[in-house]
Amino acid sequence: MIGSDVFSGYYGCNEITRRVLCEFNGEICYKTGDLGWLNTTNKQLELRGPCDHQLKPANQPINLEEIKAILMKMTTNCAVIKAKHRDTDHLLAYVQTTHTIRDLRQHCLASLPIYMIPSIFIILDILPVDQNGEIIQKNLPPPDFTGLSKLRSEEKLPRIEMEQRVHKIWYQVLSHVNSTLSISTSFFSLRDDPGSFIRLFNLYSVNFKHNLRITTFLKHPTIAEHARLLLENITLRTISSDGCELINITEGE
Repeated sequence: MIGSDVFSGYYGCNEITRRVLCEFNGEICYKTGDLGWLNTTNKQLELRGPCDHQLKPANQPINLEEIKAILMKMTTNCAVIKAKHRDTDHLLAYVQTTHTIRDLRQHCLASLPIYMIPSIFIILDILPVDQNGEIIQKNLPPPDFTGLSKLRSEEKLPRIEMEQRVHKIWYQVLSHVNSTLSISTSFFSLRDDPGSFIRLFNLYSVNFKHNLRITTFLKHPTIAEHARLLLENITLRTISSDGCELINITEGE
């Protein structure tokens, strides 16, 4: 928060001004949108970074070109399009490659947030293109959505020990959830208040002694991604404690 002597309001936007300004201890303050909590030991307010642009990952625009760029590292040619099935939008990836669908999915999981992973991968010998080399979308074969239900059921249950541990912690925070928590479901589709996510972050700190920022977890808000982040952090700390020096590869030879 900042005082009224620094910010008095948005010019010509009284409604926005009313939303961001509030009175605290007799002073007008500005609500920054940062995540934070009160440290009961020293009575200090500790900030953990901005969160207002990361609370709605499912509503963020999906950049199809970004997905295509990731896939092109493993394919000769590819096209990523949106298709609707039973009133739900799905991402389809048509690829020209020698790799398997499992390889492609794992590659995407390592580089993209979960909501940008194509639902269906379709491998073709060659993609239909025009004289300019542009892919002709209308000539692409229609997708088969019958395998989606099986894929969704496989994505629900934890696959490794770290996912099982994170899965249990989510149930501690989301006590109102009675159904099986999918490892690919966004935390904010189940609960959208920052306080719950802060509690989740605190439990991670207690259980795993990690040194990650809360904003890192906000950007990747699923069980599968949290498990991957924690596992990578534990691995790096183990390497560092063994006496190896971690350096940035851009620092020199």
